[in-house]
Amino acid sequence: MAVIPLEDNFTDIVGKAQRGRQWSDQVLAERAGVSADELGRVQSGAVDEATLRRLAAALDLGADALVASANKTWFPQPVALDGFAQFNTTFEDMTVNAYLVWDPQTKAAAAFDTGATAGPMLEFAQEHQLAIKLILLTHTHADHIADLARLKEATGAPAFVGQLEPTEGAETFAAGRVFTVGRLKIETRLTTGHSPGAITYVVHGLKRPVAVVGDAVFAGSMGGGKVSFADALATNRRHIFSLPDETILGPGHGPLTTLAEQKAHNPFYPEFQNSNSQTKERKTMAEKIGFVGVGRMGANMARRLKDSGYAVTAVYDVRPGAALALAREVGAEACTSLARVTALSDVVITVVTDDKAMLQIFGGKGDNLLVGAKGRVFINCATISPKSTSPSSSLRARRRPNRSKPAWPPASRRRVKARFT
Repeated sequence: MAVIPLEDNFTDIVGKAQRGRQWSDQVLAERAGVSADELGRVQSGAVDEATLRRLAAALDLGADALVASANKTWFPQPVALDGFAQFNTTFEDMTVNAYLVWDPQTKAAAAFDTGATAGPMLEFAQEHQLAIKLILLTHTHADHIADLARLKEATGAPAFVGQLEPTEGAETFAAGRVFTVGRLKIETRLTTGHSPGAITYVVHGLKRPVAVVGDAVFAGSMGGGKVSFADALATNRRHIFSLPDETILGPGHGPLTTLAEQKAHNPFYPEFQNSNSQTKERKTMAEKIGFVGVGRMGANMARRLKDSGYAVTAVYDVRPGAALALAREVGAEACTSLARVTALSDVVITVVTDDKAMLQIFGGKGDNLLVGAKGRVFINCATISPKSTSPSSSLRARRRPNRSKPAWPPASRRRVKARFT
């Protein structure tokens, strides 16, 4: 098979990071400390290492990995695995990948996407006497499902797609479902952001784990955050970069790669490229963090966590303009409701200044942080009076009304941490 080129070059990477933050050229140039001319030259394809490193710092990209992309000094090593095959077909002005995995003993196989045409996949299956039992779709962009009807007809196999992206001819399922083909187990993980309900399929039972990631991650890049750039980064960190380093990644475009290679060479995930192992361990926390209250203290906390490599995914403030400005800065969503912050976050940090605000964010009618709060962690940094109680003690009081409320110290500023299960 001919060598498949990388999907993105360094200008694509810079562009995706810039668009994901919704920064204009002027804003990017100011934040990076470069001139409009210097930015324009990079956008036109000029390799200016000093400018690239400044842009990387502003965009939270790995500088060394971005420079390597510009200088074309990195390309993934060839990958071969019994029971796994890639098919690259031309769709309009690009190429797109589809995959087969199969149990080498039983010859039962699963197809992932169709590419522009399922012809090469069907020919391969016939040549190797494989029986395609399942068709699993990563997402429903046209280039990935263009030949679905033909593939279903030729194999008689059912097709499945994540429930957030229903499409004609495929049965929907919720992420977390496990499929079986022969002796192989196929785990499903939601990796939204590029599309509303994209699914990463993790295959267990071959000599190495395989993750068919669709357009969530490419070799040396990632799919554009068309739905949510913040969600794309966060779900990739949580559901792909948490896999074993030896995992083979099958992207929707470009060559095969491994997770170890992407930790070392993907500019969008610089936290893995830090040589200090202690700092590296601290930076690779997968939890998504939301902020409520983004005055000076809250905004600076969010910036510091973002700069330290954590995934800040949601911000909220009673001043929508302040929330929007910070969201653009840290690559998060500016939420218009408190429940949305909870939905997007694993950890919610609240920074409020009085009793009324504290009670409103946790107990407001119709919209509050406790909507869908199961499993979330709340860290409250608040100036409140002794009569106010923490969310955890309020819940305990409602559940066990005969218990007295805990005594609070007369001092004002304190941090409270509570987990809701």
